Amino acid sequence: MTDFCANHPDRPAAAPCHHCGKLYCRDCLTEGAEFCYCLDPACMAIAHREQESKLVTCPVCSAVLELTLEERTRQRFLCQNCDRVIGVVEKEGQPVWEMLDALEPIRYFDVSANKLIVMTFVTGGYYLFYWFYRHWKEVQTHGADIKPFWRAVFAPFFCRELFSILEAKGRGRQIEVGWSAARVTLLWWIAIIVHWIYANRDVFETGEISINLPAWPIGLFGLPGRFFLGFFLFLFVPIQNTVNELHDKFAPDLPRNTRFSNWNIAAIIYGVTIDVFWIFYGYIYPAFMKP
Repeated sequence: MTDFCANHPDRPAAAPCHHCGKLYCRDCLTEGAEFCYCLDPACMAIAHREQESKLVTCPVCSAVLELTLEERTRQRFLCQNCDRVIGVVEKEGQPVWEMLDALEPIRYFDVSANKLIVMTFVTGGYYLFYWFYRHWKEVQTHGADIKPFWRAVFAPFFCRELFSILEAKGRGRQIEVGWSAARVTLLWWIAIIVHWIYANRDVFETGEISINLPAWPIGLFGLPGRFFLGFFLFLFVPIQNTVNELHDKFAPDLPRNTRFSNWNIAAIIYGVTIDVFWIFYGYIYPAFMKP
């Protein structure tokens, strides 16, 4: 059944007046900040008051601005007249793009430091591939035109960019950052080169060239592998701690990734099994088989 306008019985109704509840066509309605009102004086007065609630005066340049519901709710907005971000603590010399960045929601890959350490060790470093992938996936949701999977596969070549993003986020939100993207990137590349030399150490003895290097060192089991993974975590755990602190302060409703899922438990069992075989066949079995 079609409803008709209270003022024009020959026209179909578009919406009810939010104040009086009567149905009207589009010509008989005016938009408030959130709802539609009819042209009745009492209803129009409410519409005007609602419209006025959208207007604020910039404390810097005194320009009258019309805010969206989201801007009014979070009480932070950009003044189009003076290019100042109102509601964000501004530091002297801080670029506008950094202040605008502060208006965006914080969300990256959340994982506790303990879980990151455990999963990295038991998976021989494969979890770090997942770690990079998830962070790049979140960067993509912020609007970046990237391929998270390939950025994770070739992480050493893109890690500086990711670390710089996370470092800027932390410093921009007044988080104490005890690391730098440049230093972490440099140290990781040094570790990768050292790992390559160690993995190909037989070249110096046999002279046979062997390229034993994936896009970056993963699948590192046994004691030597654990040494390299420990150094990687020494670099990456502080980065994740910065992300977690950002989430604690600016995204308190974000679910925390601290528990071990069934897939995590399966990976732990797999990693422990690999280590047991490595120890047995690398140390115990040869010792008993000696003549």
